[in-house]
Amino acid sequence: MLDKILVLDMDNYGSIAIARKLRAQGVYCKILPGGAPLEAVAEQDASGIIWAGRADGDAAPIDVRILSLGLPMLAIGAASVALAKMLGGASKGAALTNTTAHVTYDPQMIFDGVVPGDRWFSRAERMELPDCMMPIAMSGGVAVGFCDKERPLYGLQFLIEKHDPEGVTLLNNFCTRISRCTAWWSTEAFIDRATGELARLAGDSPLAVALSGGADSSVCAALAGRAVGSRLVPIMVRTGLHRSDIVKHVEAFCRQNLGVELIVVDAHERIFESLAGVTDQAAKAEVVRRVFRAAVAEAVGPSAAEMTLVLGTNYTEVLQKGQPHQCGGFPGFKGVVEPLVELFKDEVCAVGEKLGLPAAFVNRQPIAIEGLAARVEGEVTQPLVEMLRAADAILREEIETGGQDKRLRQYYAVLGRQMSDSADSSYALIIRALTTGDKAGAARLPYDLLERVVERVRSDQPGIGRVMYDLTPSVMT
Repeated sequence: MLDKILVLDMDNYGSIAIARKLRAQGVYCKILPGGAPLEAVAEQDASGIIWAGRADGDAAPIDVRILSLGLPMLAIGAASVALAKMLGGASKGAALTNTTAHVTYDPQMIFDGVVPGDRWFSRAERMELPDCMMPIAMSGGVAVGFCDKERPLYGLQFLIEKHDPEGVTLLNNFCTRISRCTAWWSTEAFIDRATGELARLAGDSPLAVALSGGADSSVCAALAGRAVGSRLVPIMVRTGLHRSDIVKHVEAFCRQNLGVELIVVDAHERIFESLAGVTDQAAKAEVVRRVFRAAVAEAVGPSAAEMTLVLGTNYTEVLQKGQPHQCGGFPGFKGVVEPLVELFKDEVCAVGEKLGLPAAFVNRQPIAIEGLAARVEGEVTQPLVEMLRAADAILREEIETGGQDKRLRQYYAVLGRQMSDSADSSYALIIRALTTGDKAGAARLPYDLLERVVERVRSDQPGIGRVMYDLTPSVMT
C-alpha cells in the first residue's frame, strides 16, 4: 500500500482544505467520517491521522480504539480539546474567543521552521491536561498546543489549514517527518497508477466507459483508452436532457481523440415517459438513473458479461453525498470501476490537461446525470426541457461572448413554476452564476449583459414571461 494520511472529518470545509493542501505538497490523503470505527481506519494502512475539528464548539469523540493503532495523530481545533478529554483532561472554559493572540512554541519536530507570531483563534479552551500530556504551544498562559509525553499524539487549538500563515509547514512536518509518509502524489503518478489498474482489470477484454460529455467521464475515457487502445467501448445515452449539441461533440471527441466510434443509445422517449407525473427532485434523479443504467447495459448486450464498465465519479461528489459510497447498479457487466473516485474536481481537470484533452471537455461545467431535468421545477416534459435548453444556450452564449466565463465557475438557468400573476406567459427563467474559488458565491454580471439575455429569451421563447437573476449567497449546484 502506498503511503497515505487519513483525515477524520469533523468539519467538512476544513477537512477538504487540509486534503487539498496535502495533495498540493505531494502527500496523498483520504477523508473518512469522524465517526469511522477502528476497523475502517485500520484497513487503510495509513501512515498517520489528522483529526479535523471545527474552529469552535464540540467535536464528537472518535473511536478511542483508534489510538491503540499507534499511528501519529494531529487533532486540530475543537478536535484537540476532544483528544485531551479522551485521555483524561478537562476544559475550564473559553480562554480566547474570536481574537488574535501571540503564540510561542516549544522546540518540537512539528514546529520545525515555525516562528512565534500571532494566530487567529475562533475559540481556545483553558485546558487541564491529563498526566500523559504536556503543553508545547502557549499564548498568554493558555496551552493552545499540547502533545502526549510518550506517543506521537498532538493537539493544536488553532486552525492551521485556514488561519495559520505557516500551516503548510506544520502539516508537512507532521506528515513527512513525524508520520514518515512519503510525498509520492502527483498528477503523473496518478495517471500511471490508474492506467495500470485499468489494464489489469481489462486483461484481454474490452473496457466500456459511460460518457456524458463532462470532464469526469471524458478523463475516464482517455485513461481507459491509454490502457486498452482500440478495445475501448465508449457509450453515451441520449437522454433528451443534455445541453445543446453535446452528443455530436462527444462523437467527435471519441473519433478524434480516442480513435474509436461512440455507441449512442436513444432512451429519451423512455425517460420522458418515466418522468411523467414525477415532481420530487430526488425521485426525478432516480428515474433518470434507472433508465440510464439499463440503456448502458443494452448498448453492448450479452458482451457486457466480459466487460468492466468505467464510470466518472470524483471525490468531491462522494463527499457531498455525506454517506458511504457504493459503486455499481449497472446490471450485466463483469464489474464496475471508478478510477477518479479519489480525485477532487480540480485534480480531475489537471489529469485531463496532462492527457491532452480538449479544453472544452476539461473545463466543461458539471451537471448531474439527470441533466436539465434537475433544473425544471415540478414535472418534467419534453416541451419544457426544450424551452429551458434554448434559454440556457442564450445565457451561455452571452456570457462567453462577453468574456465573463473566464471569471465564473458555473452558470446556468432554471425553469421555474407557472406564474399565476403573469398575463402574457406561464414560466419564469432563473439565472444563476457562481464565482470561482472553494466557496463560490453569486457573481455580479454586467447589467447590459443581463438585459440582452432577457430580451433574447423573451423574444425566442414566448413561453417565458419573466427572467430573474438569483443573487442568493448560498451555493446552488
